[in-house]
Amino acid sequence: MIVVTDIDGVLCDPRAYVKMFLLQGKKDWDTYFQNTLNFPMISHMCELMRGLAKDNQLFFVTARPESNRDATREWLSLTMKKDIDNLRILMRKDGDRRPSALVKVELVNKVIPDIIFEDESQSVLALRKEGYFVIQIHGYRLPEETPTDLIPE
Repeated sequence: MIVVTDIDGVLCDPRAYVKMFLLQGKKDWDTYFQNTLNFPMISHMCELMRGLAKDNQLFFVTARPESNRDATREWLSLTMKKDIDNLRILMRKDGDRRPSALVKVELVNKVIPDIIFEDESQSVLALRKEGYFVIQIHGYRLPEETPTDLIPE
């Protein structure tokens, strides 16, 4: 089985960093992404993905920009307890300003998964419209706390 999981809001909780760097005044994407390694993991979801990775192909699909790949790989290798060379990570191209939902549909279409774990409502709707089975994760992206779409400006 092919499993896809988002990262932010599914495996980690970046809300404190969203509040500090993206919701007040000018968005400071550079500092936000410099804190990638500090994003707290969502333990039960990381454990679930570690279990699924044992017998399935696990892909990490994120709207984070490609320039954040090294930090993302390091964070995932620590939390997933896997060699970073074995991680399959699909990311937004640097400079791509399209909504996350469009980016994720494009990335997911490259692997045609059997199941997807996603938190962002617009991405869930877009992926379901494409015919994918999506489990929406709630609780780590609250409308009053985070933008509906985290797109670097």
